[in-house]
Amino acid sequence: VKLWFAWKYFGKEGYRKRVENLIETAKYAEKTVNENIKLQMLVPRQSFTICFRFIPSVKTDLNAFNLALREALRKSGKTILNYSYIGETVALRLVIINGEIEKSDIGLFFTHLLKTASHLEKTKLLNHAEAKQ
Repeated sequence: VKLWFAWKYFGKEGYRKRVENLIETAKYAEKTVNENIKLQMLVPRQSFTICFRFIPSVKTDLNAFNLALREALRKSGKTILNYSYIGETVALRLVIINGEIEKSDIGLFFTHLLKTASHLEKTKLLNHAEAKQ
C-alpha cells in the first residue's frame, strides 16, 4: 500500500526522478569515500548503501574506533549512521533512502563524520600520551 500511495502521489515520472536522485546521490557518496584517504570502502556500493570505515592515523582497534565514531555521531544529534559486520570488520553503513536528499546533504554528513573522527583521534592520542607518562 505504501508503494501505491507514493506512486499515486509522485506519479511515474516523479517516482523515476526520485529513484534516479537516490542512485546519483549514492554514487556521489561512494566517490567521496573513494577519494578520501581516511576513508576505506569495504565492499562495492550496492544500490543506495555505502559500507565503509574510517582509518585513523593513530594505531588503534579499527572496529572499536569506528563503533565509537558512530556513537559520537549519534550523540551529537547531527546524524544517525548504521553499522554492520562484514566478516569480522565493522562497516559504517550509509543508507540513502530520502528521495529529497541532495549532494550538499552528503557533503555535510561527511564533514560531520570527518570532524568527529578527527576529534576522536586527538582524544586517542592524548589518552595514549598520558598512559605513557
